[in-house]
Amino acid sequence: METVKVGIIGGMGTRAGISFLQRLALFSDATSDQDFIEFIYHNNAKVPDRTRAIVYGEPSPLPELLRSVTLLNRAGSDFIFSACITSYYWFGEMQKASDCPVLHPVQLVTGYLDEMHGDVCKIGLLATTGTLHTRLFHDPVEQRKGHSVIALDDEAQEHLFMKAIYAENGLKSNRVSSEAQEQIRTAVDLLLQKGAEVLVLGCTELAMVADSLQIPVPVIDPMELMIRKISGLVCPE
Repeated sequence: METVKVGIIGGMGTRAGISFLQRLALFSDATSDQDFIEFIYHNNAKVPDRTRAIVYGEPSPLPELLRSVTLLNRAGSDFIFSACITSYYWFGEMQKASDCPVLHPVQLVTGYLDEMHGDVCKIGLLATTGTLHTRLFHDPVEQRKGHSVIALDDEAQEHLFMKAIYAENGLKSNRVSSEAQEQIRTAVDLLLQKGAEVLVLGCTELAMVADSLQIPVPVIDPMELMIRKISGLVCPE
């Protein structure tokens, strides 16, 4: 059987990307070296911050994203995935530049909602300010009858969630503080108080701390859905 190669754009941030690879490996039903998924990983830590570009007009990440796409195409990828949800604001440009399909995590989330939570009305979303501003989740989710997306208010978004992600010893750093984890916990509680019936982890870093939060409602992790999608494409049943 022909080997399927997965191209993955990482480095946004590095720890989150490596965590994704570890989860991808653990999900594989492998009993030997040769059974694991073949992937090509570009840890492109040179990609400018996606939210800073979207919200404040700072340097665009697109040139570096396209550099990764080109490298992964040249390496023979059969499909590509970016391990940063906010980067999908530039999905159209990435797909246009790619010789192979670029998988989209938001499409997986909406499909999962339709399949598993079709009767849920209020969907809590934890995501970067860039993702919120571009309505990457809002528009496709709210197109479904009766569904609404609940996010943090502006103050909590910037001084609680974004601080937990970006501040010193936040989730993007090499050492994550207990304070950052507690800020995420508080952000979750605020969404629950607003009536969230399902919680979407709309930022890659959240997967690293989700288990410790003990969230009392169903959680949708786009990274887990992507791992399942990749596994299905590489090893179809």
